[in-house]
Amino acid sequence: MWEQFLASPVFGIAVTVVGFALAVLFSRVLRDPAWANPILWASAAIVTLLLIARIDYGQYMVGGAFFAPVLGVAVVALAAPPFRHRRLLKGTSGAIILAVGLGSLVGVVVTVALAFALGGSEQTILSVAPKQATSPVALGVATLSGGSGEMAAVLAVLTGILGATAGPGMLRLLRFDDARSRGLAMGVSAHAIGTARINATEPVAGAFAVVGMVLAALFVTVLVPITFAVVGFVQRL
Repeated sequence: MWEQFLASPVFGIAVTVVGFALAVLFSRVLRDPAWANPILWASAAIVTLLLIARIDYGQYMVGGAFFAPVLGVAVVALAAPPFRHRRLLKGTSGAIILAVGLGSLVGVVVTVALAFALGGSEQTILSVAPKQATSPVALGVATLSGGSGEMAAVLAVLTGILGATAGPGMLRLLRFDDARSRGLAMGVSAHAIGTARINATEPVAGAFAVVGMVLAALFVTVLVPITFAVVGFVQRL
């Protein structure tokens, strides 16, 4: 019966739902501090369970894959905050595009430079370069560039979790008091996870975070090939 349960979709669905519910409860009991991000702790709990019980990842994904289309619907739902604050966004559209463009450029260049400095292989560098974009975009860009799509997606998710966990505290430390700048910073650096996080408490910042996330994904698809073209040209000199 245990083997049948592990092989059924019910296992992956149950583990995911229970893990996330417990992580949300844990966060609420502690009054929702940034470090108690439910996605972080739910992911850690599920990975720990699979390792301890020696359960193959493929077995988990029989049911875990059920959440992929649900995630797509949730991301589309993020269009609601920008629509509610469309007038405010329209009035600052030029500044938004400039800020997100520069932020994305710095993110890609610094990532590639660090990977080169640490002796990463060409495939590794191609895989880490698009981490500035949300995971589906990072996966696609890395795959088309010749990198590992799986590595790119994992790094993008980890970037989002780290940004959602450490981002609010860093923004307070740096005195980012304006909701618009806070939202853009979270959207560009922490993707959908950080966007959902800040949207839950700051609606205006959430609207700007969604726009920042989408624009960053668009910029990364252009900046990554250009960056490697420039690097290749410099190496040939």
